[in-house]
Amino acid sequence: MNNRSVARLAVLAVAVGTLWPAAAAPASVSATDAACGTFNGPGWTRVDPTARPVNQSGTAWRVIARGVSCSFAKAEAKRLVKTPFKGEAATKLKSPTGWACVAGGGYGGGGKGTSGSCSKGSKWFGWGPATPA
Repeated sequence: MNNRSVARLAVLAVAVGTLWPAAAAPASVSATDAACGTFNGPGWTRVDPTARPVNQSGTAWRVIARGVSCSFAKAEAKRLVKTPFKGEAATKLKSPTGWACVAGGGYGGGGKGTSGSCSKGSKWFGWGPATPA
């Protein structure tokens, strides 16, 4: 994978990890992206002084996909979210064969899980906390 692909993945991962809205697909989702719903996973926490409530937490994670089925994206996200978060660069996601995945970060959970995204050519999926409204 070249540096340009890694940089693109990092930008997507940050978008997933930081722009996740409460009731809809992420703000960064295009018309070709599919909101794939939520699943329960490791607990997450976030402190956001601009949100109400400021201290947010939960176990629901939201998935989006482009160019792959929601069932594939959700199954892989459920597996990958369990990866302990050790900081973006230190978190090693076991990517599906042929895919490149990066951790998104931005949320705590006692190191029990991580947001992130995976890409393979023009195909992409990502997951992050389903933050409250």
